[in-house]
Amino acid sequence: MADPSTRVIGKGSFIVFQRLTRFYKTFLILSALVSALSISALQFPEFHPIDNDLLRVAEGFFISSTSTAVIAAMVGTMLLFRYEGYQEATRKDLILAWTPLIILDWSIVSFLGGIITWYVAHNPNFRSWLVGASTGVLLAFAMWLSADMAIAMKRPGGLGKEELDYLNSLAENAAEAKGPHVVVQPLPAASVSD
Repeated sequence: MADPSTRVIGKGSFIVFQRLTRFYKTFLILSALVSALSISALQFPEFHPIDNDLLRVAEGFFISSTSTAVIAAMVGTMLLFRYEGYQEATRKDLILAWTPLIILDWSIVSFLGGIITWYVAHNPNFRSWLVGASTGVLLAFAMWLSADMAIAMKRPGGLGKEELDYLNSLAENAAEAKGPHVVVQPLPAASVSD
């Protein structure tokens, strides 16, 4: 029995794979931005020397953010080089293709943790709870949005025009193969919208 990770993925998954690899250069820019922001935050005078436990936690978040952003850039660059021009991919390739985005997301969450912790160290009153709560709500919204996108992408046509073109070509090929007595309708673009 073949290893499932070496099985070639379907067209829908390959469209996701292509989109991920197409955005690697953007991931590199975002990684550099997050890393620069984290290092810049560490230049605040409060971090020289550190005399507060909350500032030590903030420093840890900023260092974590910087290191994970650099790793995301490194992994993204390697995978960009590796996957350039791929015409098909395996499940393992698809999983690897997601790693720069996941690492970059971790870096962004670490940066937000550092900023919130730094703010709480300087404003131990209701303002810090307001900022922390609003950031938490926005992170929860981002997680809900990513789950909704994952669900939407699994629907037929959920990947947009590329998938619709592919599905329509399959329908046309099926109609040609079955002869003139069978009518196969291509998917209209309007039927896919939510």
